[in-house]
Amino acid sequence: MILKWPVIFVGASPSEAPAMYSLLSYAAYALGTWYPVDTPDGMAAPAIGLAHLAEETGHVHIALNREIRKFLWKDSKATHVCFENDLCEKVDGVVAAADYQYVEQHLLPREFRRYSPSYWRRRVMSPGCLLFYIGLREGGNLSEIAHHTFFFDRDLDARLRDVFETHDEGSSDRRVFYVTKHENPRTLFVLVPISYRLERVDASLREEIRADVLRRMENVTGVNISSLIAYERIFGPSDFARDFHAWR
Repeated sequence: MILKWPVIFVGASPSEAPAMYSLLSYAAYALGTWYPVDTPDGMAAPAIGLAHLAEETGHVHIALNREIRKFLWKDSKATHVCFENDLCEKVDGVVAAADYQYVEQHLLPREFRRYSPSYWRRRVMSPGCLLFYIGLREGGNLSEIAHHTFFFDRDLDARLRDVFETHDEGSSDRRVFYVTKHENPRTLFVLVPISYRLERVDASLREEIRADVLRRMENVTGVNISSLIAYERIFGPSDFARDFHAWR
């Protein structure tokens, strides 16, 4: 079951994915998973390092927290990028690394779009997910939760059918999830895969999934994790859409 997990996030059920994608599992388990350590920047360290190298050339300016609202065009070429309040800056060209569907369907004029809205509606996408960021106070022995812990104590194949075929959240007795634990500070990161077509990921469903996740971790550890929570943030499909214009 563990070998099936990475393939889920390339957008296909393991039973349907090309065998080549097994290289993802090989890389993780044979070569290891590596993190930036000995740096206050943590997981952001590679990106920050690249930014510093670019700026040191003297030819790069990085503008943050400036959402692009549109492009201006001349002779089929983007000449300006425009931000809020119709503030536009001249550019020599554009390389867009944002969500493909959003850039094409919302920022490009219709005559420059390659795909139609109906094309996007028919696409099979990677699963959605519900993420839990949890900060814990000291207390209780959480040694039963390793740095990487997979809660596959349910029928994984049945859960994959929920996510990829029926697009139903299903019952909690089929829910699977992944947890990573970190010390100093003491944190838990929880990822719960859900269908990208699931319409109802409202507060009640988030709370239902949260309660199930905490209950199962508490059953394994024997620790009342809920009572140790000092910080918590839940991030789901609507948050990805709001913050990153992620489509499905």
